[in-house]
Amino acid sequence: MKIAFVFVCLFFQFRTFAQPLKYPQIKSWQNSPIVEFVNNKKAILKKDQDLKNAFVVVTANNEELTVEFPQGEKLTILEKSRVQVPQVGPDTGEAAEFFIFDGVVRYQSEKASKMQVKSAFFDLNLPAEIDVLVMIDKKKPSAQFQVIRGQMTASFLDFEKTVVMKAGESVIYEGENDESGKVKYDYFLDSKRMPHGVLKEKEKFDTSSYFEKEKALLKTRELEAAKIKKAQLVKIQKAQKILDSYLCKKPFGQKDQCYWQMENDKCFRYRCNVSGQWGDQTERPVISKCGMKPAASACDY
Repeated sequence: MKIAFVFVCLFFQFRTFAQPLKYPQIKSWQNSPIVEFVNNKKAILKKDQDLKNAFVVVTANNEELTVEFPQGEKLTILEKSRVQVPQVGPDTGEAAEFFIFDGVVRYQSEKASKMQVKSAFFDLNLPAEIDVLVMIDKKKPSAQFQVIRGQMTASFLDFEKTVVMKAGESVIYEGENDESGKVKYDYFLDSKRMPHGVLKEKEKFDTSSYFEKEKALLKTRELEAAKIKKAQLVKIQKAQKILDSYLCKKPFGQKDQCYWQMENDKCFRYRCNVSGQWGDQTERPVISKCGMKPAASACDY
């Protein structure tokens, strides 16, 4: 009995815990974001779709996409953003880094991660138990961190000053673009560099307001999804009602309508009878109505 009990417990324990991911996976999306591989092939937007190669995510207005990585990290690319995962291990499925070209991402991790987040402003590791918004604005240009949960240290390449941040805090580094429109750097010995610009003082980030907005957005999306689902159901019901109105099927026709069809080089006419069957097969002269795809119409008698 004890052996059986242990076996049952192990069985349910095995069934309860989800298997770890082998590759990064698409978990959710809003509208039609683009996920493109290096060969210009686009990924299918499907829940739990594996992303086995390097990829770029591009989102437009009101679009977003969430990717989960094998070590449990979650990356949500919000609207009007462009983010690249430049490498996915063919055997391990691990992604060592992601690069933010422009836009806003939300990064969440429950445990320590080797993944690095990079941009034109920074190259850093994010700690465990962190939930943070990372924003890159190419036009200003600027980089911003807003900590939702946890604690992290923000650093900006070889800029000597770092900023320790906790939940409810935000910091911005305001840079400057060169003549070509790229981030301008100040260079030092040993190939060191820092973004040319100013690190602003820490500010408060209202997490309560953020969660309220997030909740309201989710509610709006749920209502929109329900509205779309209802419209689709009405459309299906309307189409089914039209189909049900026909007495005969394949092809659809009403009582005493006919259709013509070629069979073995001969033309045959069929009539829709009161029992809803196509009957009264009659050979007729070959006419234009006699084709491979029959359609019902008035009989020729």
